This record gives sequence, C-alpha cells and structure tokens, in this order.
Amino acid sequence: MRSTFSGLNTVVLGLYGQQTGLDTVGHNISNASTEGYSRQNVNLSATAPQTIYANGGSFQIGTGVEVQSVVRARNSYIDKQMWQETSTLSNAQSTETYLSKIESIFGEVSDTGMQSILNSFWDSWQTLSTNASDDGTRTTVRERGVQLANAIQLATKQLKAMGTDINSAIDLNVKKINQITSEIYTLNKQIATVEVGGIDHANDLRDRRDYLVDQLSKQVDVRIYENANGTYTIQSGGTTLVDSTGSAVLTTEETPDKDYPDYIIKTIKVKGSDQQLNFTDGEIKSLLDMQKSEQSGVKMYLNSLSSMSQFLLQDFNAVHRSGYGTDNSTGNNFFGEATIDYSSNATDKFTANDWLKALAVNSELFVAGGTAKIAAKSSGSSIGVVQSNAAGSKATVFATGSYTLGTTDTSVVVKVDSIDSSTPPNITSVKYSTDGGTNWTSSTVTGNHGQLSINGLTVDMYLENGSANQVDDTYSFTLNNHSADSNFTIQKSLASIGEASIVKAEGTYTNGDVATSVLVQPTTVADGTGTLAKGTVTAVKYSTDNGTTWLTDATYNSSTKTFAFTVNGVKLTMNIATATANAAGTQYSFTVSKGNVASGDNAVLIGKRLKTDTSGTLGNSSLDGYYSSLIGTLGSHSQNAQNTADNQQTLVDQIVNWRESISGVNLDEEMTYMIKFQKGYNAAARVLTTMDEMLDKLINGTGVVGR
Repeated sequence: MRSTFSGLNTVVLGLYGQQTGLDTVGHNISNASTEGYSRQNVNLSATAPQTIYANGGSFQIGTGVEVQSVVRARNSYIDKQMWQETSTLSNAQSTETYLSKIESIFGEVSDTGMQSILNSFWDSWQTLSTNASDDGTRTTVRERGVQLANAIQLATKQLKAMGTDINSAIDLNVKKINQITSEIYTLNKQIATVEVGGIDHANDLRDRRDYLVDQLSKQVDVRIYENANGTYTIQSGGTTLVDSTGSAVLTTEETPDKDYPDYIIKTIKVKGSDQQLNFTDGEIKSLLDMQKSEQSGVKMYLNSLSSMSQFLLQDFNAVHRSGYGTDNSTGNNFFGEATIDYSSNATDKFTANDWLKALAVNSELFVAGGTAKIAAKSSGSSIGVVQSNAAGSKATVFATGSYTLGTTDTSVVVKVDSIDSSTPPNITSVKYSTDGGTNWTSSTVTGNHGQLSINGLTVDMYLENGSANQVDDTYSFTLNNHSADSNFTIQKSLASIGEASIVKAEGTYTNGDVATSVLVQPTTVADGTGTLAKGTVTAVKYSTDNGTTWLTDATYNSSTKTFAFTVNGVKLTMNIATATANAAGTQYSFTVSKGNVASGDNAVLIGKRLKTDTSGTLGNSSLDGYYSSLIGTLGSHSQNAQNTADNQQTLVDQIVNWRESISGVNLDEEMTYMIKFQKGYNAAARVLTTMDEMLDKLINGTGVVGR
C-alpha cells in the first residue's frame, strides 16, 4: 500500500499542469494581435506510474501529470512557400509602382502628353505648307518645335530623377537588410543557447526570427536551411547572408552609366569583396532591374528618348537643311546644336575605351583638344576613343588628321628597329607596316614618341622606355574605317528619309495642266575625304521624258552643293548633298506640278512624308510609330506587372490564411482552452482539499476514542 501523502504530490502536479496550460492560454490571448506570433500549445503527459505489490500480486497507480513541452504551432513547409511567394509579390509590386510613375512622366492619359505635343508639331508643319510666307505660322512651327524638344528633355530629366530615387531606395533597403541579418544572427546565438541539448523550445525567439525572415523575403529571394543546433543559414544573391558564424554586411557601389554619365547605376556587393550580388527576386531585384534594364527599365525609356532625339537631330534636320527660308538661305538646322567641350583640363575628359552618345535634342559633340582623341564610328550613334594598347608591352596610340575612308580597317604592325645602350635600353627608332609585314617604313623615336603617317592620319605612338625593350619587339593596333581629328565637330551620318533630294521651285509653270516628271542622275561623285558623307555629287544630268533624252546644263554651286536648271518655265534648285546613296548612276525622281509653283514644298515633306516615313534612324518605324510603339510597350509592361502583382497577392493571401489556420490565435478556441484548464485546476484543487481533510482526519481524529 502506498503512502497516503503520495496523493498530495499527484494533485500538486495536476495543479502545476493546469496552471501551465492557463499561463499558455493567457500568453496566446495577450499576443493575439502581435505580428509574427505563433500560437503555443502545452504538451501534457502522465508521469511514470507507481507499482504497488499486494496480496501476492502487483498493480500500477498513476502519479500525476507533467508538462513535457510548450511548442509553437508552425509548419515549415508553409513558411518556405510564404517566403518564396512574398519575394515574387514584392518584386511585382515595386515594378508596378515605378512603371506607373513612368506612365505619369509621359502623361498619355492627359491632353498634355507627348503624343499630343507630337501631333501639334506635325499639324503646325501642315499649316505652314499651305501658308509658308506667314510669319505667324512660322512662329507657331518654331514654338511647337521648342515644345517638343522641351518635352523630350523634361521626360529625360524626370527619368534620371527617378533613377536617383531608385538609388535612394536601394540604399535604404540594403541598410534594412543589414539590420535584419544582424538581428537574425543574434537570435541564432540565443536560440542555440536556449535549446542546447534539445531540452527546451525557444518559441518567442523563433517567432521573432521567422518574422524577420518574413521581412527579409520582401527584399530579396531567400533560401533557408535549419541546422541541427536550431540556427538558420540564409542564402541569397549567390552568397550566404547569415549562418552560425556571423552575418554578411552588404554595401552599394556607384558607377556612372556608360551612355549617360549623370545617370548613376548602383550595384550591391558584400563588404570587403568584389563579388556583385545577383538577386533573383524581391524588391531589390525590381529596383536593380528598373534602374538599368534596357528591356523594361528606366534605361530603356532613356534610350528611346535618345533615339527620338537622334531622329530630330539627324533625319529631321537633314530635311530641313535641304529647304529654303524666306531669306533664300539653306542648310539650316531646325533643331539647334549645342557644344560640349571635352578639353584636356576638363574633369569629364575621355579615357581609353570610353563611349559617349549624343542623347538630347540640341546636343552635338565638339572636341577642343585633349589627351584623348575621338572619332565617329562608321555605324551606330556612339563615339569611340581612338586609343589602343599594343600587345606585349605598353604603347599608346593617338591619331590626328583626316583618315582617308576605305572599305576595310587598316591593321598596323610596329617593330622596334633600334635601341640605345642604356640599361634597360630605350627605343630609338621603329619601323611599321600596313600590309602585314611585306613593306616597312622607318620612323625615328624622339623621347617616347614615334610619329607614323598612315592613310592621311598622323599617328603618335607613345612607347614606355625603361622596360626590357628588344629589337624586333612587335606592337600592333588597328585604325578603324572612320575619321579622326583632335579638333572637329562630329556630324552623325545622314540616313535616307525617303526623298533623296529636295527641290526648290520658282517661277510660273508653262506646260498647262500636264505635270512633268523629272529624272536626275549624278554623273560625277567626288571621293570622301574624312567626313561621314559617302561622297559629294559634283555633276548631274536630268531628263523630262523618262530617260529618253538627258540634259547636262545643270549649273553646280560648289559652296551650297546645289544644282540649278529650268523645266517648263520653272527654275528648279536641287540640293542633292544630303542623299545617302551618292553614287554615279543613281537616279532620283520628282514631279513638277501644273499651275503656279509656290514655296512650302519642304514643309509638305516634313508635315506629311517625314511624319510617317520608316526609313530613318528609327529602323522600320516612323517617329509617330516609334513613339506609339514605346507607349504601347510601356502599357503592356505596366499591365503585366499589375496582373502579376494582383495574382501574386491572391496567392500570398491564400498562404497567409493557410498559415493563420495553423499558427494564428483564435480567441474562441483560447476561451475554450481557458475554461478547460480552469475547470481542471479547480478540480485538482478540490481533490487537494479532500486529501487535506482526509489527512486531517487521519492525523487529528485517529486514536481519540474515549478521550
């Protein structure tokens, strides 16, 4: 028979168990509104029974209850799904926000958007074509042009300002990431200490850590691995952000964009490392893509505005230059040219392998000397620094002068011809070849400089003395097929805009109601001499009977590069200098209409043909078509981002509900548990009271009979 007092211990354990349950319920209720809190459950189990031996047999009797653990209601699979989908949601929401801002910049939902400005611009030219001599109409055209240029420049400025905002957001988010990962590392250490030996559960510490991972997953993609000691290893962007040994500190690095020096690109690296992190999801991924992506980010729209500017500077100005003003002047640009001086003492001077683009309306490059020479590429819109390092040793090449245009690049091989007796030896002369080494030309080296003369260019080759120079040491470089000069204005090549030549007509037509078709064919074309034109037409012949008879009495004006001839009483002045295919035998055609010939022909071309022409610098698009396509692309990107964000929000909401059904605190359930534990506690207390009365009777009431 066991001791009567053992029943007291059984009941006391019951009180402790029910009290722990009540404490846990109270903790759950108190944190019902705490973000990141997980409902906790008490695991109770019966204590080991006591074996009683009696009457030759034995039986077991219970000894009470014990609290085995207090654990979180949590599902790790749901957590990982939550973190993954949250990253995607944050990415889409951030992208949607910034694309919406870009839509606001272009303002196509209002009457003041760029499309409306473009339409007004073209309409003003249409009006001018019918009343070319009216000063008010001309003023309107000029004002519409200024309005268009200002709109493009303002949009460019606003896009670059958005880039600055994005960079600020990147800095802020990187700081937030560092704070989160540092706290997670601290929690890792605390959890490992509390749970050492696996005898306890650091529920609230784990809740805080998982809440921080929730926040981290909004910023970047995360991969979580739980170690045996309860710590987390968190990886993202190709690096480990947190493990049991510490947390990585992220930093940002600024680099000017190669196309827009005042547009700063941010990259994210681990402090003390050159490793650039490549995140695959999250808000940070969206911000990085939005600032530099040329397919969907701010950079794409900057490039598009740049292309529109180039169209206005090149194609539009080319047509305008071919026309005549009221003062009979020609060759004038409609959109003006600004000057950028990259001098030798400028802070933004060129260095080797730099690239520069003329991106804004009213911007044209001008080089006024400097340590680096530049040249216009034969294709594209970039400007490249003509500076090469020779193979095998340090040798720098600078080219000046006008390079005679050819069909191929010129490869140059330079050999050391002689050296002096100093130690180490200095180069005293070199020889060079432009035909692969068949023929060699010698040149004396003065100091560190060797002067070479190649295809009209004077090439200054800087050789570094003091190295182990040997006779027949070889250097090589290539002169690209383009012009180079230390001091010149770059005019980008003029693409065909659908009308090879522009004709000014004066006089009264004498051929009645029958229009006259005119064919013009260049007969002599001068070779290019270092400019970007393919050649200059110096003589033409023309026909008014479809080529049966050709006349050669056209008068050539070498200063204006125009030809004058008369057809049926009308004096025609033809500016053929802007033609793209300036080759002998190329035919151009136009029609002299019946009746009086009035000015305004160029305005007609600009207002009608140029508006819809697709053969210019915008590829297969007209300016209107190009801009419409741009806005269509923006709308598509914005709609896709919105759809992704909406769909992802629905998915995340489902996962949140799923998680809440397991981890969330339901007050109705907690009230039920509270009543259960309360009644259990009261019952245990009543048992304890009963046991106390029994013991009192046993102790104080036993053996008093007869007293």
